[in-house]
Amino acid sequence: EKAIDLLMEAYREDIPGKAEGGFSEQTEDAAADTQEPSDPAMLPEEPLQEDASDEAFLQEVLSALNDSAYDNTLASLKQGNVISQGTYSETAKGLQKTLTDFGCDISIDGSAGPGTFAALNQVLSAFHMESADMVDAALYEKLLPLLLISKDEDGEYSELLQSHYQEGENSSEYLYLKGCAYYASQHYYKALEAFEESQYQDYEERMASCEQSWPSNGELWHNSAYYSSSMDLTFQVNQHGEGEGMCFVVYTADHVPVSELFITGNGSVTTSLPGGVYRIKDATGYNWYGLRDTFGRNGYYEFMTFYEDDDDPYLTWLDAGYEWTITVNVTEGNPDATGVGSVYSDWESWAE
Repeated sequence: EKAIDLLMEAYREDIPGKAEGGFSEQTEDAAADTQEPSDPAMLPEEPLQEDASDEAFLQEVLSALNDSAYDNTLASLKQGNVISQGTYSETAKGLQKTLTDFGCDISIDGSAGPGTFAALNQVLSAFHMESADMVDAALYEKLLPLLLISKDEDGEYSELLQSHYQEGENSSEYLYLKGCAYYASQHYYKALEAFEESQYQDYEERMASCEQSWPSNGELWHNSAYYSSSMDLTFQVNQHGEGEGMCFVVYTADHVPVSELFITGNGSVTTSLPGGVYRIKDATGYNWYGLRDTFGRNGYYEFMTFYEDDDDPYLTWLDAGYEWTITVNVTEGNPDATGVGSVYSDWESWAE
């Protein structure tokens, strides 16, 4: 096991603009600005099976998805309606909901703008389908079974889906499409595992595309409901190699994610938050698989412990008006600082 020493310090000063205060809300931008970029993988030598128009199978898919939004969207498109850039309708809202269920981060407001089509084409690219500037019934019918693959985490409908995408005894196309679904939702390590298991067509190239470039040091993501200048939280990292990355995730006491930060080697990263009660976890590794899968199974994962609450050792009180610092791998102890512990976690539990 890997031991990481942690230390937390608080420095009080009159920080301009930092005062007790609640949360401020901010509208999120469209998907094109918020989703993590990735290069499209190489096309397979042979096209995937794309015939999802069999009515009986499609009805089983809709029944499994069990959401009237999909039925209503398909019914509208079958009436001859289409969705293009600038469309404002309930049908466009249905498409946006479909894309968010694929894992895209877009608004569901019924206005199909550039962000909606950027999200659509990201999904199509993940499944090796041609980009589109218009959605009709035929395209939407192809998306629905792929959406069920994406949503079927427990494998409840794997038999139905495998029977449709069966290719030989191993159903390798289904596993490949499972990898595509993970890729579309930016679960790149899960995608890597599914591609490897499939051994289907260009699976090796798709596996290679799953490892992402190191992000820039700093805050990778911030929950827009928790923007505030009332408190700073800094993570200081010592004694890490240049090729080793570290990720920190901050949650509220109720497990709502607030901020995710990243750093390679030594240095520090900072986020500004409202004063309050938080949980913090960290991870280290050498291969990056994006915000959602971090370092995959080969990373090292921890939950920080503070023991400020006898019933819940993972809670820490970070009061407004302070600059807080958590130091990883302490090089020189500060007698005025508070020790921070850690508990090892497996990747699946940490990533929840």
